[in-house]
Parts: sequence; C-alpha cells; structure tokens
Amino acid sequence: MPISEFEHTFSGCSLFLGCALLSILIAASRHTFDSRLDETWKSWKSQHEKQYTKEEETHRRSIWEDNVRYIKKHNLEYSMGKHSFTVGMNEFGDLTDKEFNERKNGFLPIEADNSTEEVDGDELDEDVGSDGGDDKFGEDEVSDDDDLAVDWRSKGYVIPVKNQGSCGSCWAFSAVGAIEAQCYSNCSIVEKEGTCKFQRTKVAARIRGYRRVQSCTQCLAKAVRKIGPISVAVDAGGPFRWYKQGIYRNRRCRNHGVNHAVLVVGYGREDRHTFWLVKNSWGTGWGDTGYIKMAMRVWRDCGITRHAVYPIV
Repeated sequence: MPISEFEHTFSGCSLFLGCALLSILIAASRHTFDSRLDETWKSWKSQHEKQYTKEEETHRRSIWEDNVRYIKKHNLEYSMGKHSFTVGMNEFGDLTDKEFNERKNGFLPIEADNSTEEVDGDELDEDVGSDGGDDKFGEDEVSDDDDLAVDWRSKGYVIPVKNQGSCGSCWAFSAVGAIEAQCYSNCSIVEKEGTCKFQRTKVAARIRGYRRVQSCTQCLAKAVRKIGPISVAVDAGGPFRWYKQGIYRNRRCRNHGVNHAVLVVGYGREDRHTFWLVKNSWGTGWGDTGYIKMAMRVWRDCGITRHAVYPIV
C-alpha cells in the first residue's frame, strides 16, 4: 500500500475513533449524577415504590435530579421573598412536565362549555334559598370587611382526599366531590370494597343537572358560601405540581388555558391575603395533605372562576 494511501486510511480511522470517543464522553457526562443525592434517591424510590430497569433508572434519575434542582431553587427564592408558596418533592419526581400533564391533567374546557347552563344571581338565590334581602351578584360581593372564613370540611361535606392514579380523570373526582357535598344532607356516603348495595327504591338524591356560576371572583365566592363545594378547573402547569404550603400565585399561569379539574371547598384569609381552599385528587402526599390555597382576587388566577359548576339535586 502506498504511503500516502496508508496515511489517508490511518487518518480516517483516527477521526472515526476520535468521534466515537467523544460520543462516549458526552453520553457519560449526561449520566453523571450528583453522588450527594444517592441516598435521597434510594429513599425516594423506596417511599414511592418505584422500580425501573437499568436503562430506565438512568433516564428517571436524570429527570428526578433536574426536578430536585428546580425545587431547591424555588424554595431559595421563596426565602428571599420572591414567591408566596413553597414547593416540595413528591411521587411525581421522575416525570417530565409533558409526561405529568398527560397522566394527571385531563380537563377539556370545550366539553365543559357545551355541557352546562350558566346561572345568574337571581337563579342562585332561588336554588339556595333567598332571605329576601338585596343579595345579588355585584363587584363588592366579597369586601375586605367580610368574614372570609368558609371551610366546608369542618361541616362534614367533604370526604377524604383521593388519588386519581395515572389516568386523566380529574374531572370525575371534581364532579363527584360536588355531588357528594350536595347529597350529604340526604344520605351518608360509604366507600368500601364489596357487593354493591344499590336499591332503586332507596335512592336518596337524583342529579337533575348542573348549573354554571358566572365567571367572577364574587360570583364563585357567593356560590361557595351559599351552596357548598364547587367544581372548578385551573391551569395546573408550572410549579402547581410541586406545591407544598403557602398561597399559590403563579404569574405565568393561564386564565384561558385550564387543564385540571379540582374542588373549591372554601376560602379564607392569611397574612392579609385572600385565598381559595382547593381540594385536589393527587393523594395526600401532594400539597398540604392534598389541598392547596390558591390566590384570590388576582388577575392571573389560573382560570379558577371560568368553569365553576355545581349539581342540581
């Protein structure tokens, strides 16, 4: 073989080997984990009963560490006064935002718009019983002088938090929560495995339909106060999935991009700030034992007032 041809071949092999080595180094760098998190990772997997194949564990550990860094950064900013709520690791730590939204958020606004009838102030008064006073919906329906403390949990109208699992059935849990509350005074709700004891002749309540609450803070507050828990939808993107404590206010949330159905079970005030008390369906390990306080009277309210409905029983 001529020397020039040999040099050309050798050069080509060297280039190939160099590229292969570079690819290996890049792949290895992607899979370099923070050894300080090894025990935390093992503990998290054990707590949430996570089991992976060898290849999958590498991928999931990488996602989990990214989420750990995000949570740490947010809470550091919270300590600096940049946020009104804290976040924390939960069972969803090995999921990307896209995966999480596909599995946990299944609310479809278009279907909701076509399935309910909007109710105005007069109809709401008729449904819950008017005291004869001038109690219409108005911009000053909820004022700073009002006693902002409504919590239907303390009155037995709200059953324990459930976990919807991996399917996007949030809408079902939200709707059932509102129905259970309305049926509470007529029957007791029992949940256990066994043979269904339904008897048509002993039905305690029938659902005649649903009505929609006008889209405004005052309207939703009045509905919660006079009717009980109300089914709503919110934008559960961004830090919502990591919420832990405090009043959730996300200035990037979308008022017109709701994707998750939840249940408003009350409202209140904390440190001069008002909030909606919301029951979720992601289990008690999420949020504040399954609940979240969402900012009230803010421009970006994550769409919480846009799809509020309640059942007519």
